[in-house]
Amino acid sequence: MKKIKLFVYFLLAGSFFACAHHSQVQTFTLEKPPSIGTVAEVGNLSLGGFSGLVKLNGDHYLTLTDRGPNGPMIDFKGDGRSVRPFLLPSYRPQIVFFQLKEGKIEVEKQVSIMTTGLPNVPMIDETPSTAKGTPLFHNPMGIDSEGIIVDGIGNFWIVEEYGPSLVKVDPNGQMLNRFLPKTAPFKRTGKKILSAALAKRRPNRGFEGITRIGQKLYLVLQSPIDSKSKLVPIVEFDLRTETQTGLYLYQLDPESDKVGDLTSNSMGEIFVLEQNGKMGTECYRKIYSLTINSQLNVLSKTGMDNFEGEPVPKKMEYDLHLKDIDQEEKIEGIAWIDENTVAVIADNDFGLGFLFDEKTGKIGQMKNNPSKLFIVSKK
Repeated sequence: MKKIKLFVYFLLAGSFFACAHHSQVQTFTLEKPPSIGTVAEVGNLSLGGFSGLVKLNGDHYLTLTDRGPNGPMIDFKGDGRSVRPFLLPSYRPQIVFFQLKEGKIEVEKQVSIMTTGLPNVPMIDETPSTAKGTPLFHNPMGIDSEGIIVDGIGNFWIVEEYGPSLVKVDPNGQMLNRFLPKTAPFKRTGKKILSAALAKRRPNRGFEGITRIGQKLYLVLQSPIDSKSKLVPIVEFDLRTETQTGLYLYQLDPESDKVGDLTSNSMGEIFVLEQNGKMGTECYRKIYSLTINSQLNVLSKTGMDNFEGEPVPKKMEYDLHLKDIDQEEKIEGIAWIDENTVAVIADNDFGLGFLFDEKTGKIGQMKNNPSKLFIVSKK
């Protein structure tokens, strides 16, 4: 009897430890971020706001900043007209090369993209303002950059939220082309060839992730176009012809409402980061893998959109509901390392935290939340 009890004990104990075994997490922190400018209201502002991640050689990576340090929509005058305050209106989104070393992120090089992060079109996009609410001019070529890849010949390809659009950038940061939906407004500058329905994206829910498999790019919206749907479009773009060649449907989990980024491996698998934008115990964040099947392409031969169809099958690879990562509100970059390991990077909103009082626009204290990268292993 004792032997049976002992056997059951070890069996249950083994099951417990197998279930309790979580992914291993390594954390790397940008402890001394370079300055990106000074603002009278708050003083020095530091590099951050990372979105998108690419693994280079060894411990070297690159990432991308978003449109720059900005606050929530605020009705400064109390007249029902809210504006978006930009602390550095002339800020240029940056491509950032860095190395991981002894638990730290060490910045090696920064390349400024030759445009600003200001919205494009009056009455359609948000109205930009200074930190005190003075309206600013829109920029037809401004980008809210969110994802990045390299194409093998030195160019960067960036996805952004305003258009939403795909932007081709040379090694020096010059914008070579910008690809927009066919129905994009006249004042939104670029080549209008992408699926028309993409222009209906919800505010601040444009393109969020991008990856490359051979000569094909895959771009994904942050959220479904229809708020009642769980289907997110993935656009296939051919680098050789610089045209859209596919449109696929990806179905989010019931618990998630947005995509953080895409990455891929040498076998042609795409990895999708899903999340719900919450922290702590309410956080929901998983990584799924999928393989593109051309039979599920819902872009017709005439180029017309068809948002009805079978979503691409997916397989859960990582549950990122982990103690360290749960403390981050936004994980917006993912890079495949090997079959058991991925890297993810957090968007710290340039350390602004609750800088603005949303009701009054009053500027408070900076929040000390440095940029962090996590390496997650299944081992």
